[in-house]
Amino acid sequence: MSSPPPVRPMVLRHFGEPFSDPDWLFEVKHDGFRALAHCVDGDCRLVSRKNYTYRRFEPVCESIAAVLRDRDAILDGEIVCLAQDGRALFAGKKTHTTII
Repeated sequence: MSSPPPVRPMVLRHFGEPFSDPDWLFEVKHDGFRALAHCVDGDCRLVSRKNYTYRRFEPVCESIAAVLRDRDAILDGEIVCLAQDGRALFAGKKTHTTII
């Protein structure tokens, strides 16, 4: 796979108080690794916000590439390992390499 284009993950914005606004889309904050998935020509690579390639998550990359079916994309997200009850297991991300 060629080098990914110079795209950086979106920066987290902090606000002093919770708020509600129809122009904003909110998501759950999980305890994980921020990553960009660079998917080109059926190949996928997970890259950190400092441009480090997460090689240990190769099975996750293969799953993402299979879902995209040769479509090129850059996905901005979080690598999270969840327990059976839905809690995030930060230590689990160091060894867990499959996608559910």
